[in-house]
Amino acid sequence: MNQRVQEFINQQKIQAEYNMNMEKAKVLNDLGLYDKEYSENPAWSEKYPEYEYDQVTQQGKYFRKIPISVTDEEYAEILKYANQNNIASINENDNKNKIASVFTGISYAIFIVGAILGFVMGYTKDIVDDTYSFSFAIAIAWWGVSFIGGMFMLGFAEIIKLLNAIKNT
Repeated sequence: MNQRVQEFINQQKIQAEYNMNMEKAKVLNDLGLYDKEYSENPAWSEKYPEYEYDQVTQQGKYFRKIPISVTDEEYAEILKYANQNNIASINENDNKNKIASVFTGISYAIFIVGAILGFVMGYTKDIVDDTYSFSFAIAIAWWGVSFIGGMFMLGFAEIIKLLNAIKNT
């Protein structure tokens, strides 16, 4: 085999193993399967990014997460159960936030009621001729106000949905 090809293959194997170990460490840390190594320095650093307040000493400490050592078989078992739990939590999260759903419903109601009121209020009575005519200026005013109000409500609903998604991650 060509020397450069062999070097490329070896480098790719090393990179794949590194990526796998990093993913393994992330999964274990996310699941809380880690030990804490505390910093001697009371200030934040990139090496010790996590913070914890100790109630006993009344002081904060910075630490880093060190994933516990697990065998490949143990890791496979952990992944099996972790994926089941993630699927269950995703299904729970599919039940949308009730407040966001209410705001979304209110925004659609504002759109619909505003469109209807635009047509209803757009018909005006001419006092002199005693006839009815449609005024686009009045209708557009109602439509514009309802559109803006509905968009604000829909925006609030989206903000709540995003905050809920952030909270659940």
